Amino acid sequence: MTELYERPSKSVGILYIGPLKALINDQFERLKDLLSEGNIPVWHWHGDVPQAEKTKLMKNPSGVLQITPESLEGLLMNRPNAIPALFHDLRYVIIDEVHAFMGADRGIQVLSELARIERMAGCTPRRVGLSATLSDYDAATSWLAAGTQQGWM
Repeated sequence: MTELYERPSKSVGILYIGPLKALINDQFERLKDLLSEGNIPVWHWHGDVPQAEKTKLMKNPSGVLQITPESLEGLLMNRPNAIPALFHDLRYVIIDEVHAFMGADRGIQVLSELARIERMAGCTPRRVGLSATLSDYDAATSWLAAGTQQGWM
């Protein structure tokens, strides 16, 4: 957050992928309030978010975007021409509850989405996994690095 405050992104700077709309909704208001003083906008995108809010993000991509894997897939499929403007200065991808994605079909979906964003937007964001119940950090590190040039994160 400090990096976005000191050097605002020219697109969405942080992409937060959460497994559930309820988790995103819970965090959205708190993050929005917390980051408002720093002038860092927070957006959320899923089926319950009004189209007017999504349009605002599309017109001024910036700050933090919270999204589910399914909504991210919809964004990639339905608005491919918008992806470069949305993510060309993407610096971080945060995957919450990373343990729920590892070794699962949704995890393959997330990795595919990240590869497509990187290719379409020409960005190489750092990947961060969050989990309160993770027991195998090496597996998480390998999973997060899948498909990256570095082979590590």
